[in-house]
Amino acid sequence: MRQYGNLIFLSILIFSCNPFSPDEPGSWGEGEFNPPVASNYVVENFLSSINYRNISNYRSCFNPENFIFSPDPSDTLGQFKEILTRWDFDAEVQSMDRIFSFVGDTSGILSLRLETISKDSMEDYVIYYEDYELYISGSENYYARGKLSFKIIKVEGFWYISEWKDFRGDTTDWGEIKAIFYTR
Repeated sequence: MRQYGNLIFLSILIFSCNPFSPDEPGSWGEGEFNPPVASNYVVENFLSSINYRNISNYRSCFNPENFIFSPDPSDTLGQFKEILTRWDFDAEVQSMDRIFSFVGDTSGILSLRLETISKDSMEDYVIYYEDYELYISGSENYYARGKLSFKIIKVEGFWYISEWKDFRGDTTDWGEIKAIFYTR
């Protein structure tokens, strides 16, 4: 009888998914979220919210009253001109929610890499300059690489992203991917 118990336990262990892996559906909505008492926590929370597909944590990274997204200038000349020139907090959250759903519906992959290039610190705000690579895989694949800057402001003791500027690299940029998923 004990042999069967061990066999069942081993089978469960081998065939179960890793509940801590951000690519596994069981971990959606998880991920760490540190109270944003320092600007670097906002960047960490932002990265974690995407890699764990947690829309609630994603929303909490932003200052909804003052959020501004500035796409790469080339994006304001193309097919997404109307969408991206009036982008606001609601569009931001809706687009990311649709990305999370797309990846989840197709058992796909969502991966973001950020690398801080530099930052400028002031008393009430910090500007982070980051290189990014974004990979989204599902029934279709999307890849974006470029640079971004986050202006992170301090409001009543907590820090939030108030401005996001996107700069195209040698591929599609994040702004274009946002617009694609916003229009889905």
